[in-house]
Amino acid sequence: MLCSTTASTTNGGSGGLLKFGLRNPVREREREREILKSTINLLNQDYYMDLQQINEACQIKPQKPIQKLKELAINEPRKITCAKCVSGKFGTQILIELDDCVVFLPKRVAAALTNQVDAE
Repeated sequence: MLCSTTASTTNGGSGGLLKFGLRNPVREREREREILKSTINLLNQDYYMDLQQINEACQIKPQKPIQKLKELAINEPRKITCAKCVSGKFGTQILIELDDCVVFLPKRVAAALTNQVDAE
């Protein structure tokens, strides 16, 4: 074994040492860097989305503002476009959607109208 080691080191310097399982740490680090770079490039290519697509996916639809019942004018007729029961912060409430805003009805009114809104 001693003869083969000396013979291989004379031929290629440290090349013969690699045949016997000794590692070259510099080459291993270079190889690891190459693998990391290629992996990062593949991930960037596979999962790349341009900013326009991200903005379109995350865009929130414009919503009607929420107004209090006190803020609406008295004796002014308004068209109700939708009425639905929703689970709110304080339990089940009736949400009335008007042309330009949304209004939550008080609990005393909601208790009387819950059955009618659910039926629709």
